[in-house]
Amino acid sequence: MWPGLIAALALVDPAFSATYTISSPTTISAADTTYDGHDIIVTGTTLTIDGAHNFNSLQLTNSSTLTHSLSASQKLVLTSNTLTIDSTSRIDVSEKGLLPSSDVGIRAGGSYAGPATTGYATTNAPYGDLRQPNEFGMGGRGANTNLTTRGGGGIKLVVGDLTLNGAILANGETGEYSSFEGGGSGGSIWIEADTITGTGSISANGARGDTYSSGGGAGSGGRIAIYYNDISGFDLNNIEAVGGNDSDRGIYASVGTLYLKSKTSTTGDIRISHQNISRAPLPLPLADNGSDRLTVTGRARVSLSDRYSDVNIEQYAVAILQGSVQFDSLNLRAYSQVTTPEAGSADDPKVILTANTLTIDNTSRIDVSEKGLLPSSDVGIRAGGSY
Repeated sequence: MWPGLIAALALVDPAFSATYTISSPTTISAADTTYDGHDIIVTGTTLTIDGAHNFNSLQLTNSSTLTHSLSASQKLVLTSNTLTIDSTSRIDVSEKGLLPSSDVGIRAGGSYAGPATTGYATTNAPYGDLRQPNEFGMGGRGANTNLTTRGGGGIKLVVGDLTLNGAILANGETGEYSSFEGGGSGGSIWIEADTITGTGSISANGARGDTYSSGGGAGSGGRIAIYYNDISGFDLNNIEAVGGNDSDRGIYASVGTLYLKSKTSTTGDIRISHQNISRAPLPLPLADNGSDRLTVTGRARVSLSDRYSDVNIEQYAVAILQGSVQFDSLNLRAYSQVTTPEAGSADDPKVILTANTLTIDNTSRIDVSEKGLLPSSDVGIRAGGSY
């Protein structure tokens, strides 16, 4: 749990609130409680908030921006009875996350939910909890240690009614041209709300790297989790956490994760989507999904090597199985595919798929064609392979 969050979890009593209108750039530090418990209207300016704060209501209007400082110790944690963001305004912590760790190599993007793409070196391992995303995104590195990008920042919102007609953003930073910088990963967005309505959008996207020459790698998607009582008034297609485009290598970094759970349900939904982008992403490794439903869609690619409950692979998505993989139910539909990695040697473990229920529609397939061995030393020039 983020520092200072426990004190901010109780919604405030509106009987004791005053109204503050903020129309010029203002910073509320973690220790500043001047505005706590009150009605806040932000109009035409930027409000920077660090740490955990509790408002009666918060309105962002007239091209306003709410963000947190560029500090790895100060995530944005807000509690409010109501939060309203008009169509011109946004909560935006993009490019406010981490600089690259020592694990991020030269010309590599930053990994968060899944693997980033790399130029000439390795990068950091994915990290974080898809159900409780409370980390900053990871930055990428350029041609030397002084050239860096940042990942997306971190947001947690605990609200009664969220009206979102603008945007909530935690995107990574794009690599600067001719710097060979890798892109930053998306950050984290964690929302707990009674109702969510509006025509706005939510994103924690990874960024592309520098596109000059052979350029830098791209950052992975971030993590988004939303807990709600009623989300029927918001279009879930307006939520995304895709990886950055590594155009030099012809691939995207891994997608991020989206977790959706009704507060009245015992199970949630893990949704992995590449938003139907035609160029493929790196596979996202996913562990046991517990009792939650898993849907992989929109041309996403995942790597599965554990035990899973209900899994749907759909809309040109691909699941890559490794080792012994078990499913309560596995459904393939709408041009989806299950496959395996390419074999490295004859000693590689074979994939074993076990499912209580397996359904494959007439457009989908399990396909391990061309995934076997390269020729051994016994296979001569212009010779085919024997089995």
